Amino acid sequence: LFKSFDWRGLAFMAAFLGTLEYVLEEGPTNDWFQDEVVLILAIACAISSVAFFVRVFTTKHPIVDLRAFSDRNFAVGCAFSFVMGIGLYGLTYLYPVYLARIRGYSALQIGETMFVTGACMFLMAPVAGRLSQKL
Repeated sequence: LFKSFDWRGLAFMAAFLGTLEYVLEEGPTNDWFQDEVVLILAIACAISSVAFFVRVFTTKHPIVDLRAFSDRNFAVGCAFSFVMGIGLYGLTYLYPVYLARIRGYSALQIGETMFVTGACMFLMAPVAGRLSQKL
């Protein structure tokens, strides 16, 4: 496993994602590219992203095999899962914000409301599992 492991790909991926995270997290508070550290890390992010993608598509055993996305069914399935995730988890974030800002609920009322939703999901999960086996 260690002989065929793509250490350079791992380093490029860590540099790419680490610098991207820092730039996206600190950019808005530090006036984006007016801050020297954010600017330097944005340039490092661009360079490491190019190096990462070149490495992924040219090495025999890449750290992440992106060639799987060339299969149309896989790519469409991933896109569908992404959109469904945005819908499901986006609403989980937006619902408490709505209750607080628009409806004026207290933190306790928001917690009680979200608890009821979570408890219903917890109780219905076995039922959904049994029903999905019959499909």
